[in-house]
Amino acid sequence: MWVENDHPCQHHIRQRWGGRGRTAATVLLLSLTAIALGCARPVDDDLSITLPPTATIPSTEEAAPAPSDGSAPVAVDPDTSGLRIEPAVLNLAVGESLPVQVWFDNPEGVTGIEIYLSFDPGFIHVEDSAPEIDGVQVEPGSVPNPEQVIQREVNNETGVILYQVAQETGAPARTSGCVARFNVQAVAQGESPMRFTIVNVSGANGGALETPGQVDGLVIVGAGSADAQPAQPPAATQPTSIPAAGGQVQHTVQAGENLFRIALHYGTTVEAIVEANQLTDASAIRVGQVLVIPGVTPG
Repeated sequence: MWVENDHPCQHHIRQRWGGRGRTAATVLLLSLTAIALGCARPVDDDLSITLPPTATIPSTEEAAPAPSDGSAPVAVDPDTSGLRIEPAVLNLAVGESLPVQVWFDNPEGVTGIEIYLSFDPGFIHVEDSAPEIDGVQVEPGSVPNPEQVIQREVNNETGVILYQVAQETGAPARTSGCVARFNVQAVAQGESPMRFTIVNVSGANGGALETPGQVDGLVIVGAGSADAQPAQPPAATQPTSIPAAGGQVQHTVQAGENLFRIALHYGTTVEAIVEANQLTDASAIRVGQVLVIPGVTPG
């Protein structure tokens, strides 16, 4: 309760304002008193401020999503020069055939390239891309421009691909692209790596360049399914054979044939044909050459 005579400020206000200022003084004193009481009022112990929950900051180090096929992703540095098999992992059923590429990322002034690839011929074979040429061939790519094709042969007996081309004119290759391509056919269940065993690259004037990095591939062959259809071999001229003296058969080599195909046709082996004909190089047969086929009875 406010007691006017007891307030220490009342006398001072009366002296200054007189009776006429009582109402104004009362209002002023009430205001000052309220301010004083408000400043001295203790904080209510029950008063609490509820802060919003702290937001969770997501981590920026999230794990890369796993590939859907369960295989490990192959990281390719966009600034690094290198060779790789594309796709890195190829899944096939027995009898199935799918394409494979040798890819060159960021070639640095390349005008020539020599590559040896190895694979397991017990599980996969490479199909012929040029039946009109002797032996099994792969198809040249565009890096470098294959103006001079030195070799592009496949040996399905030993599991080796030999590829060598050179570019004679124009600017050296500096854009990523395909070096060579071929179809892989699955012949038995199992796994076959596709490995780079020799790599040589050259630049302008034939000078050797630093060997680029390499990423090998893998072919996984599973059991054939009812829907899987065996790949059809390229059409070739029907082999011709004639009886030879001594009860042996002679075979005239046709375009697109090699010893592996000839031996398969007659039910014999490459080694037997090489020995019977005293050949020094199993891949050096030519169109029109006459071969003796041992162990075959003329029909």
